[in-house]
Amino acid sequence: MMHGYDMGSFFGWGFLQLILIILLITFLFWVFNKSNESKTNSSEDQSIKILNERLARGEITVDEYDRLKRKINS
Repeated sequence: MMHGYDMGSFFGWGFLQLILIILLITFLFWVFNKSNESKTNSSEDQSIKILNERLARGEITVDEYDRLKRKINS
């Protein structure tokens, strides 16, 4: 007689569910951070492109270009 001490075939399923939930949350954070990172890089790339064009047209000096580029990258 086992007297109720048998865990049966369900032993460990709660732990497995916890691990799966943690993995899902980690994955969602990773996806969210990647999407924000690509948006930030895209806007910085566009800003640098505009800055390069302004320098090429002579609208700004090299000193202004360097100052603005440092500000964009910080």
